[in-house]
Amino acid sequence: GTLNVDYVVEQPIVDGQGDRRSFKFAVGFTRVFGDPSDDSPDTKLTFSSSVSHYWNAPDITHSKIVKAGATLTLPLSDTIAIPLSVTYANFADQLSTAPHGVIRGNVALTWDFSSLAVSKAKQ
Repeated sequence: GTLNVDYVVEQPIVDGQGDRRSFKFAVGFTRVFGDPSDDSPDTKLTFSSSVSHYWNAPDITHSKIVKAGATLTLPLSDTIAIPLSVTYANFADQLSTAPHGVIRGNVALTWDFSSLAVSKAKQ
């Protein structure tokens, strides 16, 4: 898992403006489901979330932003997997592809070509 805490203070170039401040807290982890004794690909569940807060930042639309996401990756073979993901944000404009609402879902197909490079290098 990962943990990130960030606090930034920016001093203004123009006198009379207050310091611009931001604070961000983020966490993420991945849980692997499967038998470690076999070589079959494992199902993975990844979760991440962040909270950002801004002070004296007139160019920032929202002073407090909360985002969370989860991805379930289902392996079909050693090289092909289907990631299913859901993303939440407390403001819809924080989800770049969502015209309405604050939850976005995604289904995709991934193909890992690294095994082709490894087998070609062995030749």
